[in-house]
Amino acid sequence: MAAFDAIIQGQKPALTCVGSSFGDWVHECSSWLSSADAHASLQFWREKLVQNVTPLPTDYTFSHQANNIGTRREVEHALDPEITKRLKSVAVSYGLNEYYFVITAIAKRLSDWCGGGPVCFEEVMVGREHFDTLDLSGTVGWLNDYLPIFVDPDTGKTDMELVRSVRDEILACKEHGKGFCDLKFNASQQADADISG
Repeated sequence: MAAFDAIIQGQKPALTCVGSSFGDWVHECSSWLSSADAHASLQFWREKLVQNVTPLPTDYTFSHQANNIGTRREVEHALDPEITKRLKSVAVSYGLNEYYFVITAIAKRLSDWCGGGPVCFEEVMVGREHFDTLDLSGTVGWLNDYLPIFVDPDTGKTDMELVRSVRDEILACKEHGKGFCDLKFNASQQADADISG
C-alpha cells in the first residue's frame, strides 16, 4: 500500500530488495540432494528408520488402501498459564528448554498407552531456514519439512536423565532434519536411497 500511495502522490516508491523466489528454493533443494551433507543425512535416516517403534493401538487392521480419514480424531491440549510459568522456571533451572520437558511427557504417556517401548512422532520444521544463502522471508509458498522424531522413554532412567536423553535424541534427528522430505520423496533420484517407508 505504501508504494501505491507514493505513486498516487507522484512520488517514487521506496521498494525493498527482492528476496529469493520459490524457484530458487526448489533449485537449492535439488542441488543439495547430491551433496555430502545429504548423503550423511541419508545414512542417518536409513539406520534410524529401521528401528522398531511401538505401533499405536488400533481398532482395525492397518491398511494403506483403507480410507480411515473419516474416523480420525484430534486431541488438543493447552497448559494453563500458571503451569506454563512453573514449567519454564524448572527448565531454566536445569539449563534446558521447556520444549524437551513437554516432548518427554508426551512420549512417556504415548509409550505407556502403546504398551511401552520407543515411539515416533512427526514434527513440522520451517523449511525457510534450511539455506543460509536464500532470503525467503517474503516468499509465498509451502516450504515446511516434516521430520520424524524417535524417542525411547527408558523406564530405568530418572526423570531428568530421561529429559536429557530425549533432548539428545531430538537434536540428533534435527541435525539431519534438513531436507528429510527431499530425501524421502526424491529417493528414486538416488540409487542407494530407501527411506520412503
